[in-house]
Amino acid sequence: MSKWTKFIAVLLTLAVVAVAVVAITFAADGEDNADESAGDEVVTEDVGSDDFSGSGMSIDSILQDPAYIDMDSYAYYIEHVKDDFRPTDVIKVTPSNLVTELSSGYTIVDGYNGYKGGQAVKTEESSSVTYSFNVPTSGLYQVFVEFCPTEGKGSDAERRFLINGELPFFDAGTALFVRTWQNKEVTSPNRNPDTGFAVDNRNNDIRPGLIEDPLWNGTYISDPNGYYVEPYSFYLEAGENTITLEATKEPLVIGVITVANKVAVQPYQDYLSKYANINVIDSYFKKYEAELTTHTSSTTLIAQNNRSSATVTPYSVKEIKYNTVGGETWNTSGQWIEYEIEVPADGMYCLTLKYRQNVARGIYSTRILKIDGEVPFAECENLHFPYENGWVNKTIGDGQGNPYYFYLTAGTHTIRLEASIGDMTDLITTADELVNLLNVCYRKILMITGTTPDTYADYQLDQRLPGVILIFENTANELDKMIEDLLALTGAKGDKVGTLETLSKQLRKLVAKPENIPKSLDQLKTNIGSLSTWMINMSATPLEMDCFYVTSQDQLTEIPRANDTIWQSIWHEFSSFLNSFFNDYSSIGNVYDEESGSSNITVWITTGRDQSNILKALIDDTFVPATEAAGAPIYVNLQLVTGGNLLPAVVAGIGPDVVVQVWCTEPVNYAIRSAAYDLTQFEDYDEIAKRFNASALEALKFEGANGAVGVYGLPETETFPMLFYRTDVMDELGLQVPETWDDVITILPDLAEHNMAFGLASMADVATTLSIYSMFLYQHGGQLYTDDGTATAMDRDEAIEAFELLCLFYTDYGCEVTYDFLNRFRIGEMPIGISDYSLYNTLSVFAPEIRGKWSWALVPGTERVDASGNTYIDRSVAATGNACMMLSATEDPDASWEFMKWWTSAATQVSFGKNLESVMGSAARYATANLEAFEQISWTTKDHAMILEQWSWAKGIPQLPGSYFTSRHLSNAFRKCVYNKVDPRETLIEYLRTINDEITNKRQEFGLPTADDIAAGKVGN
Repeated sequence: MSKWTKFIAVLLTLAVVAVAVVAITFAADGEDNADESAGDEVVTEDVGSDDFSGSGMSIDSILQDPAYIDMDSYAYYIEHVKDDFRPTDVIKVTPSNLVTELSSGYTIVDGYNGYKGGQAVKTEESSSVTYSFNVPTSGLYQVFVEFCPTEGKGSDAERRFLINGELPFFDAGTALFVRTWQNKEVTSPNRNPDTGFAVDNRNNDIRPGLIEDPLWNGTYISDPNGYYVEPYSFYLEAGENTITLEATKEPLVIGVITVANKVAVQPYQDYLSKYANINVIDSYFKKYEAELTTHTSSTTLIAQNNRSSATVTPYSVKEIKYNTVGGETWNTSGQWIEYEIEVPADGMYCLTLKYRQNVARGIYSTRILKIDGEVPFAECENLHFPYENGWVNKTIGDGQGNPYYFYLTAGTHTIRLEASIGDMTDLITTADELVNLLNVCYRKILMITGTTPDTYADYQLDQRLPGVILIFENTANELDKMIEDLLALTGAKGDKVGTLETLSKQLRKLVAKPENIPKSLDQLKTNIGSLSTWMINMSATPLEMDCFYVTSQDQLTEIPRANDTIWQSIWHEFSSFLNSFFNDYSSIGNVYDEESGSSNITVWITTGRDQSNILKALIDDTFVPATEAAGAPIYVNLQLVTGGNLLPAVVAGIGPDVVVQVWCTEPVNYAIRSAAYDLTQFEDYDEIAKRFNASALEALKFEGANGAVGVYGLPETETFPMLFYRTDVMDELGLQVPETWDDVITILPDLAEHNMAFGLASMADVATTLSIYSMFLYQHGGQLYTDDGTATAMDRDEAIEAFELLCLFYTDYGCEVTYDFLNRFRIGEMPIGISDYSLYNTLSVFAPEIRGKWSWALVPGTERVDASGNTYIDRSVAATGNACMMLSATEDPDASWEFMKWWTSAATQVSFGKNLESVMGSAARYATANLEAFEQISWTTKDHAMILEQWSWAKGIPQLPGSYFTSRHLSNAFRKCVYNKVDPRETLIEYLRTINDEITNKRQEFGLPTADDIAAGKVGN
């Protein structure tokens, strides 16, 4: 062996020995640590830890723990009732059972609207009525209420349902009583011969409006979300009991209340045997257009235009024909459509629906069929309409090719189809419970790890949060069961299964290796959100109908095919393509030419086609006829354009007379360039201006070179911030809703201790920075600009103090600069924050998993002292919105002014808002700026009062030449202070010089006096 070989061998030997020593040392340390762990309990008292010792813990015990379970849910209530016995007693509760000393806001009426039940109780929007009655046998009962809507704001009535003075569970606080709607009668002589709908002068259908038909109806107290197909069951002890209906929204007339359990509907074979001797009708065939509804339960269930196939009737490849009903607007459990049919003779008939369900891929939609208000047999409670990309004829039957026969007597009958989640109810209610559980678990983990955990740290979550690990395991098992049930129901493995599988697999990995939870936290949050979205999608049950057929059995083969043939499809697509070169898609509805003795104006709208169609229908239905009746007809050509087309058109001299739905900063931008019309020139302007809050007009004012202040637009919408908070999380943390900014500062450490945050504002854009700073500025008594508009006023002490406070929240108190408030609010990471009040509608529609777990309040304010020495809280906020404006190039300002007055009137704004909500859903609730119109928007009494109070503190943001620099450089100053930790006062003053320079430059450019001009006495103030 060579010298070098020996040397290398020695080195290798020493290395092996060193490694062995290190390994033995670490092993010894591990044993010591293990011994210490065995001798000492793991500390679990720190933030977010479970209050379990770990011994004897089971998933059953955890699922009874209020820290995890929603004890206000119906699921918890029904699981913990004393007895699940269902008595057969039928208890009738009438107005004679009313407890007058416990009731208010009501009157007794007799035979109201033809009520056959005798006396009824007419309740106001702020009423509460209590009934006392005797229960013969203890057990579970369901409650059926006969009711009739009365004149109100046009939305469904809501009542809190109390038993013996208490709310049995949260969702009993939202008992719904829907209104009944029907198509408005068409008075126009120009009609579509197939449907009777009015048509415009280009032969396009005009969608019929809906009017209320206040009929007596009946409903069980049931789940307002439709997750539970069966009505709610309530446990009542034998003896005297009370029920209370406490109004939260809209007036309502209440008839007889029946306390009894539903009688099970007979199966089809029993139904059929009753009519075994009835002859099956021969040679009968009748088609009904689905868009010609008799009654509907919702204003969203209106006729739709569908050009997907040549078989849809009425059909036109060129013109707009409203030829179907439903689709994505008919997707909520409980919504129903009713038709009136007539048959010539007693007998057994078949029913075939032509439908399309091309939205919910991989699952089916469900409908309940009622004839003359009753479900004829059990199978009609769960009719399936599978996903199909094209149109399908479905004969109601057993699914094996055998049609069901329906017995109808000669004469008129009603057919009602009601949306339901059907077989999916167990899946959806389970998902709802799992989402709530996982959200609680996520928050508990968050309280320990924070939103950005150290992936190398061992948080010992399996020891500190043993309950969470057990819930993860149980949830994975539940998800696997849901997958099996879903596959059994649908027979196919699609994306709906994928969502459940992904979350199940992740939870099992985290159970196996809890140390990986911190590094997987973001993905866990995403997957919980996906399950919540899955629940929303699964609860949607969309269905679009073209027509239906009532036929004899022998005529089923005569029903036309639902889908195109290959040649029909080719011709349809070719014709559609060819007509796209000739159709004027920008013009909406009637197009008018110049006529002698009439005024024609052109109006541009910059939002969307739905808004355009609604506005045009209102114009042709109310505005034009009113001007014709007045002897001075004004015809309006409405065109849908993109916002970017307006400025080039104005410069080119081809702009419109009026523009609607532009952002409130635009009118002054055009006024500066003499392109907008000063509305104060009209004699009745002052009267029209009273329609709005002063804050809505602020951004539309501009002082010209002559010193006169003009107004260059009228407000359409106005929104402002409010404070949103999670009631469950705030209660869990023992925190009060803050009244002032000092209160906010007080709760910030508590939120931070639990790794949560306060959402002051996500400064994702310059407009938000200006809005949130203006809130602080106004609360400090400051203003953005000097009174003469020649410079900023943000160099004053109160303005600098406001800016310093704003920066302080982000530099010292840990508020985040950018974030997604909606999703973080839903998950509970950010349980309190400020956002535009329109978020209310978004949360109500798209966050069902936190229903009842959030609320809103006035924004925190600043304590100030008034002139009398009294202390008050200033809750001022900055308001923004849309406006309409008249361009100065209009050739008929009087006609344009008449249109603007009509458009911003209370009646028109209410109609537009209700129609918009009908077409686009409640998430699109219209934030009208008209104060009178707002009173008729369908808010609950409590929410209505809340909005009005915050609105009283709203202030507008002035616009002037160069003011675009204000938001831009205010944002620059803010970000420099936050990111570079520089002094806010010096930084703001530095940027104010740039803003003032731009304001001066722009005033010189447009011939307006500058601050130096005024100081030198060259012009008067």
